[in-house]
Amino acid sequence: MRGCCDARGFGVASNDVTNEPASGQAQEHHALADELVQVREALIELGRRLPESRAYRATSRAGWTLKHELAALGAADDELVHVLDEVRRRAAPIGLDLRRRRGETMHRLQQLRLTPLLDEVEQGGARAIEALREHGHHLDEGAWVEGAAHAAQDASRDLERRGRDLLRMYGERAREALETIRAAVEG
Repeated sequence: MRGCCDARGFGVASNDVTNEPASGQAQEHHALADELVQVREALIELGRRLPESRAYRATSRAGWTLKHELAALGAADDELVHVLDEVRRRAAPIGLDLRRRRGETMHRLQQLRLTPLLDEVEQGGARAIEALREHGHHLDEGAWVEGAAHAAQDASRDLERRGRDLLRMYGERAREALETIRAAVEG
């Protein structure tokens, strides 16, 4: 199933002369990026307080551990950077199948011990937030995205997402990971 990331419904528009985002849309992307910086900092701080043995603790998601949650967030970071890069550099509309990329990234990250995993998630989050600030406005140019990051969370969700939905899902994924880590630290 394919979904279009054409963000015309998102309200993101580019200035035709300079190809820079309109100020309202830039502010929206920057506000989301600023929120994500705070969420990510809290997540990494909490994660660094976890002993390695707790990284294998089960979460509310059937069959998942905290390492799975962190790896999924790392894969979502990689996915967002990739989508923004592809939409920025290629003529629209473009097709992207992200399932293999996400699976490979999750597999690679799950093999790491907790500290290197947190380092990777921290660095990947910084890259994703930077890409969002710099290139988020390119989502209005359109991309066909098959299997966006949220599909790993809930296969029953509708995969047809516009640019705003893709960004919203990315933000939700980061906040969910923070809450999962917080519950593990407190519990």
